This record gives sequence, structure tokens and C-alpha cells, in this order.
Amino acid sequence: MTPGTRKMVRVFSGLGALFLTLLIALGFKIYYALKTDQPTMTEDYYRIGLDYDGYRASQRNSADRSLSFPALEAATGIAIGDNEIDVLYEELTPGNGRRPLGEADVQVVFSRRATVNEDVSGHCRTNVEGHCVLEVEIPAPGPWEYVIEARDQQGQLRHRGAIDL
Repeated sequence: MTPGTRKMVRVFSGLGALFLTLLIALGFKIYYALKTDQPTMTEDYYRIGLDYDGYRASQRNSADRSLSFPALEAATGIAIGDNEIDVLYEELTPGNGRRPLGEADVQVVFSRRATVNEDVSGHCRTNVEGHCVLEVEIPAPGPWEYVIEARDQQGQLRHRGAIDL
């Protein structure tokens, strides 16, 4: 082989290896896309799009609602394993007063950014005094993000935070 031919073989071998690498990466992307079961759109995406401002307003926190949960605020009342989170949901009244809101749905979701299969959630309904107890089991140590959402007939309140166990 002449030096020019050897150089051409090296160049084409390098291009072939690059092409093969790109094909393998594309294969992994297609496999991952087919493996995940999360839809790219909801079934009623067009209805949400037509009334986007109304949708955003329905997801907004109500200014006259208060949500307290001492175990998460102190971050010492939560541990690995079974946990009970006492939640108080109230309406703020004029004159700095507070009125408990009963019959509200309260939900908490603990999630980790790196995993999907370790997410845990709990649900409860407030009693006449505005209290309810969420029961969740935290499976592992590390950083956890949480979202607590309370919703009643006239409003809602969502709180996001993080704890490190």
C-alpha cells in the first residue's frame, strides 16, 4: 500500500467509526423513547390551550388560604420510614383572623430528581378543625422535594419545598 492509500483507509475508518457511534446513540434514544410510558400530550390539550388563561387562574394559589405543617417546616419531624404529617388548613379572615377549613382535600408528594420509582404520596381530608394527618413512608435517605396541595370548594394552596434526610 502506498502512503496515500493508507491515509485514505484511516480517514474512511474514522468516518465509519463516527457513523457507527451516531447510529448506536440514535438506537439508545429510540429505545428510551419507546420504553417510557409518559404521553407527550394530554388527551384534552386543545381545550386547555383554548382556555389557557382560565387554566392558569384555576392553578393559582388563593391569597386568603393558609397551610401549616410543623413537621416539614422544622425538617426534624421527618425521618426515613413511616411518617405522620399533621396539616392545618385555614382561611385568612379580615382583621388577621383565621378560620379552619373542613372537608378540604390535602395531598403530599415526595419525589427525588434522579428517580421516578421512589416517589411517594399521601392523601387526607381535613376535619371540622381544619386538621388532617398525612401518612407517608420515606424509603431512602438523601434530598427529597415535596409538594403539599390543599384544595377546597372556594380555593386552593400549593406549597413546594425540600428536605435532606
